[in-house]
Parts: sequence; C-alpha cells; structure tokens
Amino acid sequence: MKPLTSYDMLDGPEWIQDECAEGYRDGRRPDSPYPTSNLSPAYIHGFNNARRDAGTMPPVGMHEIASTWNMIVCSEIIE
Repeated sequence: MKPLTSYDMLDGPEWIQDECAEGYRDGRRPDSPYPTSNLSPAYIHGFNNARRDAGTMPPVGMHEIASTWNMIVCSEIIE
C-alpha cells in the first residue's frame, strides 16, 4: 500500500473541503472550544486533526484519518 499524503484528502465536494479547512483553522487556535454536534462532521474532522497536529490529542494513523474522511464524504454525498 502506498503512503497516504494530505493530497489524498482533497476528494469530495468543495463545501466539504471548506468545512474541514475551517475546522482545522479553529482547531489550531488554543482558545477554541471543542465543536458541538451542531457543526458538520467535516468541520469536526478538521478540528480534531489540527489538535492532533498541535499535540493536544493523541495521534492516529493516516489510514484511519483517510478512512474517516472517506466516510464523511460518502455520507454527505448520499444525503
């Protein structure tokens, strides 16, 4: 299996990518509260990844991150 990169995460409708990027930006700010369920799964995914990158959440493997992203994209497209 080839190594995954952040480029592999760019699939999906643009609005889902935007939500994830917004969550990531907010997650990088240490004063941001943890997102509630009224925010999209893509936003929360980005937020969690920012916290992992900052070292405030435990790391997970890239394949788990990619799998979660793929589930988010598929669930949003189907709805």
